[in-house]
Amino acid sequence: MEGNMNRFLAATSAAFAMILLSTLFCFAAEPFAVITPQQLKAMLDNKESVTVVIDSRSRAEYDQAHIPGAKSLPLHRMTADLSQLGPHNDSKLVFYCSGST
Repeated sequence: MEGNMNRFLAATSAAFAMILLSTLFCFAAEPFAVITPQQLKAMLDNKESVTVVIDSRSRAEYDQAHIPGAKSLPLHRMTADLSQLGPHNDSKLVFYCSGST
């Protein structure tokens, strides 16, 4: 019974962390936007600002191919590993995956 409760608490904590994370992004200074590959290239070429590209696909997909300079941060690990990105207060974060959303 205790094992089931621990699994429930772990799952609930992970779900809460994802909700909290998405809520924090909703209150960001700028809203989310869908950008084109050309817009991403322009952002990366702009030396006056910092753009961090984050590949949220699985590590296996990242290893097969990824945008040069992108950091691998699979969606299922995002809440646990978000700190690996370090401080990016003035940076634009660009997330991409293999889906259409």
